[in-house]
Amino acid sequence: MNVLVINPGNTSTKVAYWEDEKEVWREEISYDVETLKRFPSILDQMEMRLQNIKGLLQVHQVEKIDCVMGRGGLFKPLEGGTYRVNDKMVADIKSGNMRAEHISNIGALLALEIAREYNAEAFIVDPVSVDEFDEVARISGIPELEREALQHTLNIKRTARKACEQINKEFNKANYLVAHLGSGISICPIRGGRIVD
Repeated sequence: MNVLVINPGNTSTKVAYWEDEKEVWREEISYDVETLKRFPSILDQMEMRLQNIKGLLQVHQVEKIDCVMGRGGLFKPLEGGTYRVNDKMVADIKSGNMRAEHISNIGALLALEIAREYNAEAFIVDPVSVDEFDEVARISGIPELEREALQHTLNIKRTARKACEQINKEFNKANYLVAHLGSGISICPIRGGRIVD
């Protein structure tokens, strides 16, 4: 299976091409702050990023894609997992029916546009809005203010899965504390494969 992976970030778009379980190539397109300031909204960056991705596909002479995976955004609270990009998801993104404006929101749109050109399927995996919190984790100390689950789910869960592979442990039976330290920070306990706080 030939898979294209698209991860839009605040100042970059990371793109990788896989054949089965082998990474064939990986590229990072960086954007300076002045370039990004020209766009009134994140959705307005869509065409620029899409053309950049298409340029990479030409450079690498990609002829076949079976599946395009995009970074998932700030949707309604969801369970961790893989979701097919569908009309409802696209409508929510384009109408702004999201929990917040965030660059990850266009991951599904980018995946869908590329998938259409290659007659492929488009998916997102472990979006930012995955909510697997224990009820006690929602307590903020202010009765009127409940804590919400928003974290770097994709990286947090991938890191835990990779650690499980290295020590030959089942992901759904493992407990970890994982830190994502990028331009944003998430520190999450994982119990039995779920981000519980």
